[in-house]
Amino acid sequence: MSFSILKDPKERVRDFCLVEHDEEIEQFRTNIRIRHLITEKYKLTLYNGFPGYGDLFSRINDPLEIQNLWYDENYSDIRNKLVEKIFHENLNAQSRYPKRLAMS
Repeated sequence: MSFSILKDPKERVRDFCLVEHDEEIEQFRTNIRIRHLITEKYKLTLYNGFPGYGDLFSRINDPLEIQNLWYDENYSDIRNKLVEKIFHENLNAQSRYPKRLAMS
């Protein structure tokens, strides 16, 4: 792991940020699971339990996140690439534990 960003905060370590938000809200008896992928240009949000829906915002043209581009056909390729990226980055973020104890 590199700690070079601590010496130079302007150094880029990666080109995205993966945010995981899991919460249990007892008074509503519900669980929330949300994943965000934030790049320099876009913010993608996926909601557990709502397949086919999400948020896609342009961080450059819409920094206040007012116009959701999720259903905009002009952004379907970008949406699909970001969904694939969040899938792979989420896999990379998961632990490989518990370790295997025996072979089958």
